[in-house]
Amino acid sequence: MAEYNTAFAVGGAQTFGQAWAPCNGDIGTVSSNWLYGGGCAYPAPYRSFQQNLINGNNYLGPYCRRLDGVAGRLKISLSAQIGEVGFVQQCWYDYPRGANDKVDGVLADTNQVWWDTKVSRKYWVQVYNLNDDNAPLIWVQVAISAGTTSYPLLSMHDVSNGPLQGDCIRYIRSAHNLYGGQVNPLQLYTGVSGNCALKSDDLF
Repeated sequence: MAEYNTAFAVGGAQTFGQAWAPCNGDIGTVSSNWLYGGGCAYPAPYRSFQQNLINGNNYLGPYCRRLDGVAGRLKISLSAQIGEVGFVQQCWYDYPRGANDKVDGVLADTNQVWWDTKVSRKYWVQVYNLNDDNAPLIWVQVAISAGTTSYPLLSMHDVSNGPLQGDCIRYIRSAHNLYGGQVNPLQLYTGVSGNCALKSDDLF
C-alpha cells in the first residue's frame, strides 16, 4: 500500500491571518541541506495563511514536478522508505488564485506563472514516489532558486534541461495525460498535467 493514497490539499485562498508573499533565495543542489515545513525555507509562490499552515503541519518541502508534469512536493518518508526524500502529489501548479490573494494590494501571480517565469533555477533529482505502492525512484524537477541573479529565467515548461528533453518529454506527458482522462488538446501536448491528484502506480 502506498504511503500516501491521495494528494495533499493545497489549502484555501486568503481569508484571515498572515499571508506569505513569494519566497526568494537559492537552496543549492545538496538535497541533504534542504529544509521542510512552512515559512520561507525554500523558494515558494504566494501562499495564503491556510496554505502555509498546511505546509508547516505536514512538513512539506520544496515545490517540484514529475517528468509527466504532475505537481507535488518533496517530503521525508515516514514508512515506505524511512528517512529518505520522497515525492508526494499536491496540485499547486494550476491551483486558482482567490480575490484576496494579494501582495501589496496587487493580485499575486498564479503558481503556474511563478514556476514558468519566476523560478530561475530548477534541478532534477531522483526521489521515491510515495504515491506508488512500490515507492520506486522517479525523476522530479525541483525549484531551487528564485529571485536571484545568478541564473537566467527559464522558458515555459522548461523542457530543455532534463534527462528527457523537448518533444520526447512532451509526448510522454501527452500519453500520461490521455491515460488519465484529459481530453483538452491544448493540455495534452503542452505538458500541463490533466490527472493530478490521482494515485499513480506507473514509473513516472
